[in-house]
Amino acid sequence: MFAVNALAARGEWALYPLEAIIETPTMRPDGSMIDSPGYDPETAVLFDPGAARFPSLPPHPSLDDAVRALADLCEPFADFPFVAESDLSALLAYLLTVLARPAITGPCPLFALRAPSPGSGKGLLANVVSVSRPGAARRS
Repeated sequence: MFAVNALAARGEWALYPLEAIIETPTMRPDGSMIDSPGYDPETAVLFDPGAARFPSLPPHPSLDDAVRALADLCEPFADFPFVAESDLSALLAYLLTVLARPAITGPCPLFALRAPSPGSGKGLLANVVSVSRPGAARRS
């Protein structure tokens, strides 16, 4: 009971508002990046990457930077049995929508996963995208 009384006697607390805790860099609604660990007062988001290290982002990416980033983004999906090239494009749209969601005000499209046969990887694709979501829980 002492602790409750001591805390109540304190009155107001000078605590920052906290909207989310994220583990990966993400975009602010204005399109700028939260990429430095710590509290971001503009969004009330705490960026705690743990032991993970992320490469710095160029302030003005070039076309070559974008092409390399696209290749890096596609690489984990290279062995998935996509039926058509448009299937990979749809997956990338899904992934980029999830990653950019914090910077999007208003609704986003719904994405559905389907496959030509059972056991071809729909669940794994969904898990990869959901784990990439800013603020997603770490899996051990």
